[in-house]
Amino acid sequence: MKKKFIAIFMSVVMVVGLMTACGEKSDSNKETASETTAEKNDSAKEDDDFLVGMTITNMDVYNTLYLSYIKEQLDDLGIKYIITDGENDIAKQLSDVESLISSKCDVIVMNPLYRDSSGTCTTTINDANIPLIVRDQMTDEGTCDLYVANPNDVQCELLSAYVLDNYLAENPEFELNICACVGFLSDQQRWKPMLSYLEASEYADRIHVLDVKEGLWTMEEATTIAEDWVQTFDNVNYFFCENDEMAVACVNVLKAAGKNPGDYIITGFNGDQIAQDAINAGEMTCTILFDQRIGSQLIVQGIELIREGYSFDEKAQDLDMVGLGAINVMTKDNIEKLTGEEPTVDLRAYLEEK
Repeated sequence: MKKKFIAIFMSVVMVVGLMTACGEKSDSNKETASETTAEKNDSAKEDDDFLVGMTITNMDVYNTLYLSYIKEQLDDLGIKYIITDGENDIAKQLSDVESLISSKCDVIVMNPLYRDSSGTCTTTINDANIPLIVRDQMTDEGTCDLYVANPNDVQCELLSAYVLDNYLAENPEFELNICACVGFLSDQQRWKPMLSYLEASEYADRIHVLDVKEGLWTMEEATTIAEDWVQTFDNVNYFFCENDEMAVACVNVLKAAGKNPGDYIITGFNGDQIAQDAINAGEMTCTILFDQRIGSQLIVQGIELIREGYSFDEKAQDLDMVGLGAINVMTKDNIEKLTGEEPTVDLRAYLEEK
């Protein structure tokens, strides 16, 4: 399975030179970078092809792998697509959305950068009357046809329960001293719900937050932060990180300082390959896995249903991602099972039975 992940990842990295509002195409169904928007529109409509637009917040490890699964399935179906990279810039993502609308996409798949301020992206697509599939987090404004969620509150509820049960509940003398590395201080999309669950527990008096820093979702930035923490806080025992790249940065810093990462609680999100390697090595405690294989199947099946003219209702806004097997706490005990044989889901059957 690791080899499959690496192979997929490397193939995606080679084509991630995706320019704004312009996706690559093979001879059969991928557009070349040299085509103008007008040329793409004419070609798509002359061939009566269904065109999917995808606006991605950034091309980090998580998004790159997720995108690779979606692309592979769309390629198998012969469905054309355009991909844009928002580069962690809300103005850039809005510009990308406008470009996808101009390209006359038949459906747009979006993972918004922010829940609140990215609402303009959603409403702009709504105003253009283009079907919308939202990935990961829904915005405060606007509507979508299908929401394939990776809800932070659900993830953090599972993670907080794991930490509380395995550390505080088992040891009445244990004090949790936390350094939290968040993507953006302005957002703290995972740290805020995590802290709320911890503080609402019966062990709140044994939970202490030492520091919260902005890692910008990158290993490089998180490394600098973790180096400062290791020098400043001799009592830190929990490194909470909002993604796996920042969590592995903490692992690396501890090792460089001559410390055993296994003596600390280190948690991340996404279930990236680097986290899997660190967990298997006993250097990282756990990560919250969102299985992109399941998420991508739901998205592509949603695209197919939209192409068929399927009418979504409120059930498509509230998919049980835990029940569907997409969200789990990945530890050394269950990592082999969670990364084993590819699971399958059937969106149409799920919606009809719900």
